[in-house]
Amino acid sequence: VQDLITVAGLPPTRGTHRQPVVGFQLLNIGVKDAALTYFEPHSIPSGGDWGLQRMAAVFFENTVGSTVEGCTFSRNDGIAVMFSGFNREGIVRSSEFVWNGETAIAGWGYTDNMDGTSGEQPRGTLIENNFCHELGHYEKQSSCWFQAKSALSVLRNNIMMNGPRALINFNDGFG
Repeated sequence: VQDLITVAGLPPTRGTHRQPVVGFQLLNIGVKDAALTYFEPHSIPSGGDWGLQRMAAVFFENTVGSTVEGCTFSRNDGIAVMFSGFNREGIVRSSEFVWNGETAIAGWGYTDNMDGTSGEQPRGTLIENNFCHELGHYEKQSSCWFQAKSALSVLRNNIMMNGPRALINFNDGFG
């Protein structure tokens, strides 16, 4: 487990499951040209036929109340934002995702098979008022929102179009 928040080009901020980073905010910035990741090692997140790498231009793990708001993610070759492992009440709001090579926003937890009693999953993630379009140029298994081993997600008032496959993918019935 990486126990960190990374934003392309910035030093990592570290937290743990017991002492998570609380209230991190990424507001009104542009994130573009993050490196391609589709040749990086992939895993099967859960049931279904999708493969994913556990990395992104903005990567959250061991956080509570992290917010991405008013940001533009453009021409990132991999996943733009990922909530990995332990995350609670993460928010991605009023942001634009355009011309990204893979999935715009992903939530992917850790379990022992499908036993999630460890709590190492994104829970209560809010995806709201985003504009997601022209994505999946390199990875045809991509979405605006992808989740696996995550629970209690809310998607509200988003515009999602021009992707290669399912624009919203709840990969399993976890939680």
